[in-house]
Amino acid sequence: MITVLIVDSDPFTRYVLKKNIEKVPEAKLVGETSDSATALNLLNGLSPRVVLIGTDPDPQNALELAKEIYYTRPQTILIFTVSHEDYADEEFKAYAFYYLGPPFALDRIEKTMHKILQIKSFKATAEYNSNRLATNKALHCKLVVRHNEKIIFINCKEIVFITRENRKTVIYTLTNKINTTENLNHIEQRLPANHFFRSHRSFIVNLNMMKEISPWGQRGYQITFYGIHYEALLSWDKAKELEILLAIPQK
Repeated sequence: MITVLIVDSDPFTRYVLKKNIEKVPEAKLVGETSDSATALNLLNGLSPRVVLIGTDPDPQNALELAKEIYYTRPQTILIFTVSHEDYADEEFKAYAFYYLGPPFALDRIEKTMHKILQIKSFKATAEYNSNRLATNKALHCKLVVRHNEKIIFINCKEIVFITRENRKTVIYTLTNKINTTENLNHIEQRLPANHFFRSHRSFIVNLNMMKEISPWGQRGYQITFYGIHYEALLSWDKAKELEILLAIPQK
């Protein structure tokens, strides 16, 4: 059963979505609200598998809610309800599993729910190519970055992934989050290429820390890691590079 929460400021849109979701046997509507603050409270109490977020009339508010859910509840599937099918804001693409545009008809909602049910994780359990990827214990480099007025020295083997958030670069380690104004390209150049991989334009991942790769919507995959409960994105084109790099067997 897929539990669903609707967050949309438009009462009519909420009504249409609600009525159609109630007709889908595999889905159960657990709540609805018109604002982000209430949505976060409902998330804590209801833990829905899917959150439908309306992007009109305030797309920035919808984006902030999506970010909050994405980084605090990474297993939650985010679906944006949009005013037109060609809605393609790049920031939204980083967090969306799927876009649902009008008309919000029963058959379209059913297809979306079926896509969610059909998600099957595949584990990146292939033997690493020993000539390209050594064990994490052999990773002895340090990444030096500026953080406010400080210079921080970070053990590379402690880095899980690096991403962009709120116009800053954020380095996620096993125990900490470190912000820096340096861009991802400059940091990528200073990391050993046989251990770190640019999985997405907004993510660099430590290959040794990857736990699982799962299909994510129409655009690519999500990567989960050992040691932390955050996730990174893997784009479709980068997935092919990663298959070759890690010598992942074909189906």
